[in-house]
Amino acid sequence: MQKSPYNNQGFTLLEIMIAITILAVISIFTATSMQNTITLKRKIQTKIDSSTEIRSAIKVIKKDIQTAFNYNNYNLELLVDIRREIILDKQQKNQQSNANNNNSTNNNQQKKTNTNDPNQVTTESIIGDYISAYKNQQAKTHFMGEKDSLHFTSLNHLRRFKDAQESNIMEVGYYLENCRSLLKANERSQCLWRRTTPFIDEDTTEGGSGAVLLENISKLEMTFYDAKAEEWLTRWLSNEDGSQTTRNRFPSAVKLKLELEVGGQAHTEELIIGLFFTNNKNDDKKDSANPTDGAPNQQGN
Repeated sequence: MQKSPYNNQGFTLLEIMIAITILAVISIFTATSMQNTITLKRKIQTKIDSSTEIRSAIKVIKKDIQTAFNYNNYNLELLVDIRREIILDKQQKNQQSNANNNNSTNNNQQKKTNTNDPNQVTTESIIGDYISAYKNQQAKTHFMGEKDSLHFTSLNHLRRFKDAQESNIMEVGYYLENCRSLLKANERSQCLWRRTTPFIDEDTTEGGSGAVLLENISKLEMTFYDAKAEEWLTRWLSNEDGSQTTRNRFPSAVKLKLELEVGGQAHTEELIIGLFFTNNKNDDKKDSANPTDGAPNQQGN
């Protein structure tokens, strides 16, 4: 007897409910796993982007400080010493000439006249003119370092336009100040600013324009190494306001510590940067020896 097609047995309601439940559980686990993977990827990508940003900022800071430049007119000091030797030599010759009875009075008178001639161009007069022109010149290169700010002159300036009336020396400043987030306009945080200007003036702490280098800075600490005294100082002023130790001198190295928030976690960067061009007067040879070669000592928390 032929069976009717309508008598074929199918899935029961219970079997369908079980299948749907199993499928729902698998879908939930799959969706949760994908969500966790996406969240983890975002955290890793944020950390990578933040680390890249930090390293780029540190690279800029390191190059600025390494090329900090202290100008001293060594030619002026050398010419002062030369003129002193010329004067001393002339005085000795005059004393010998006056003591020598074999020299005639006319020759002595002629020498005296030539010496006192104001129009006579001599090595001494040329040196004297140079000294007179530059002896009152004040140095405009300074290093003004505090615990949480730094302003100095550096050789890290690059002329962007041909024949621009600029040199490779510029003023650089680093300081903390609030700023608006670049990605989240409604959020503000404490930021590390970099101020630059190619025009050198008497006040190294002002002028130029500033740009945000890093956001979410919780702490900035700097100390400055005096190789002559072999100690770290929390303040370094090379102008007239500075101490006898720091006046007209640049430190041999700067120790920098940055603390910032990266992906909701605290992150610390530490490094010691040596200066290439301290050009300090009357310093021993050991002043050029830095406590480090400038390689960063980085610690992440």
